[in-house]
Amino acid sequence: HEMGHLFLLDLEDLARIDETSAKELQTVREWAEWKKGDWKKYKNTPWSKEFADYEQAIIEADMHGDIPEADRLRRLWAQERFARGFEIYLRDGTAPAKGLRAVFRSFAKFLRQVYSAFISDGARASKQVERIMGRMIATDREIEAMAMDEAFRDIEKAGGEKLMTETEHE
Repeated sequence: HEMGHLFLLDLEDLARIDETSAKELQTVREWAEWKKGDWKKYKNTPWSKEFADYEQAIIEADMHGDIPEADRLRRLWAQERFARGFEIYLRDGTAPAKGLRAVFRSFAKFLRQVYSAFISDGARASKQVERIMGRMIATDREIEAMAMDEAFRDIEKAGGEKLMTETEHE
């Protein structure tokens, strides 16, 4: 994904000095630019909400006349669209040259393994290690507050909040 971003930035740089790259960049921009309703192309994908949110933000920036923000969001849309497209291109494993066939097959296999790792729990850390991870990103006070919230949710589920005083409830 991040390589896709870098390749697009490289293409933009090359387009300033090379006519072929300038034409290729124009083709990419025509495909990647935001058009109202384009988020629907991502329905039933893991990126549906991401692109729906981008589109909504662009529409709101336009409505408020915030041209710099709308331009920034359109650029973000195009960057993300290209990077997601690049991911899919690599995932499919169709090499553009004979010498890259083995590399593309290996990379496609690697991507499939990465994606399946994200949807499995096979390498999940122990509860103790997850608590340590939690302390790496939250304070003890925040963790205690969350534990209290979770404990209250358990009481609520069991109908116990009806037995609590208002002070205990708070």
